[in-house]
Amino acid sequence: MKIILKSFGYIDDDPTIYIPEENDNFCITLNLSIGLADSNEADYFDVMVCTPKWLLTKISEPELLRYTLSAENCNFLIFLK
Repeated sequence: MKIILKSFGYIDDDPTIYIPEENDNFCITLNLSIGLADSNEADYFDVMVCTPKWLLTKISEPELLRYTLSAENCNFLIFLK
């Protein structure tokens, strides 16, 4: 049983051409379609990809973050391969 990323989308900005104002301070939401390699079915997840600096400026109280990926900088081409 092999799970693969079948497709991805985005809500606000296209991650293949997205260039944030600050490379170490951004947040973008991706829509991921993940499923079994030998099936046409998939589950969909909205995932926030943001930097630690962005988290520090936006979240002032302790908070449980679900579906969040922390990245040091903006290099989506590596992430999306």
